[in-house]
Amino acid sequence: MKLNVNNLKKLIDKEFDGNIAAFARAIGVNRSTAFKAIESESAGNLFAGHLISFCDNKDINFRKYIFLPNMVKKVNQPTDMEIAESA
Repeated sequence: MKLNVNNLKKLIDKEFDGNIAAFARAIGVNRSTAFKAIESESAGNLFAGHLISFCDNKDINFRKYIFLPNMVKKVNQPTDMEIAESA
């Protein structure tokens, strides 16, 4: 998952006075995990899960901070050929 680092840094500045270590403690991850996620602009499952949980508890929309992949495959949809054959 990709992070919206600009918005995440704004959250950290606003809620934690720019202190990434305090942010990491608040969401329940190691400081190094938080730094790595922010620097690489990508979140592993652990970081993302804790960030989502933190946002839910604070009534914050986590989608402002995490870009979810558009990898959902549609199933049980007729193919173009099946549509053409049924016409």
